[in-house]
Amino acid sequence: MLAKGTHARGLRVCADTTPLPSPVPYSKAYLDISRSLVRTRMLNRSTEMLASPAECCSSAADLLQRGMNVGPLGLDFSPATQCANGNSATISAHVDKMLRWYFSGCSDCKLVVFVDHELRRAGEKRRAADTCGGASTRSAKLSPLASLSRDGFLKTPDWSAYGLNFTALQREAAPVLRRLHAKAARSQNKAHFATDRLASLDALMANRKLQAMLRGYLGAPAHVDGYKIALTGTQLTRMSYQSANWHHDGCGTRLKLFIYLDDVDRFGGATRIAAGSHTMAWYFNGLQNSGVYFDDAFVEKTYRVDRMIGPAGGGFIFDTNTAHRGDVDGDPSTRKERVAVIIDMLSNAKAPRLYRRDSTGHFSCPERVRYPIEKTFSN
Repeated sequence: MLAKGTHARGLRVCADTTPLPSPVPYSKAYLDISRSLVRTRMLNRSTEMLASPAECCSSAADLLQRGMNVGPLGLDFSPATQCANGNSATISAHVDKMLRWYFSGCSDCKLVVFVDHELRRAGEKRRAADTCGGASTRSAKLSPLASLSRDGFLKTPDWSAYGLNFTALQREAAPVLRRLHAKAARSQNKAHFATDRLASLDALMANRKLQAMLRGYLGAPAHVDGYKIALTGTQLTRMSYQSANWHHDGCGTRLKLFIYLDDVDRFGGATRIAAGSHTMAWYFNGLQNSGVYFDDAFVEKTYRVDRMIGPAGGGFIFDTNTAHRGDVDGDPSTRKERVAVIIDMLSNAKAPRLYRRDSTGHFSCPERVRYPIEKTFSN
């Protein structure tokens, strides 16, 4: 859990109006845990917040008392909103004020965090039976949706449970993999991608069980942007593969589904994910998030980190709003290539707002390299 009431040095915007520490971000701690030079962005945003009205301070105090977490990287409203019950309207009004206070100076952030809050609340209402008086979130028998909602990721040993014919996918992908392996043989210090049509994925993407889970998580039907086959080489480093540093993708709530074409063990470049970090409203999104990476020690101390190991035919689905990274650690001589199909999707209520013309190029979603689908599936 993140520390409450983190301060920017010298900024006590709400010192006279709240009984709790004011949740003003951009402290020196941010520089200590970020792997990017973002001082100018931080100071500009902090200065803007000095002009905040007193009502923002009142909302901050209320949400802090309800459990809102404030840290040097972002805000997490979920402890205050998940089981709001009859207070949901009041809490939502407080959150709206906080969002305007924190993100009014970042147009890309507003495109992300306001829409995400609206859709997250819709999803929380649907999941209330599992999380508010129903099944315990600590239960080993959580539904797939409840597990995804708790952790920000869900592993599965076999995607056939969601309609995938893995044998057909292997057969269809075989010529593509031969091309990718030939590229990798010449350059193991890169990630290689293919965007061929894979008809064997159609049944998975249209599967009613999967789409029901996606809708429950996203708060609206899933919009599938497309997919690709990705091969990560054995000689990748954090310099040659920036995704090996802790980061979020800068476009808020959005899902990627991985289908492993080979077994992925601890030597296979398994993605690492900070469980529970998906509910963060990060301070930077879109272009402002470019080049922002987090310190390993901070992430590993703050969150439970899980490796996405799994067998061929299985894999995982995760929210790219989590803090996550590719694994390029260890001796390159013991590493294995990782080959996976990656499907890119988000809420159909968010897609048109995020992809509008004046925001083109600001976000890492949809993926530039993909076989385009651009289709909304409804269960």
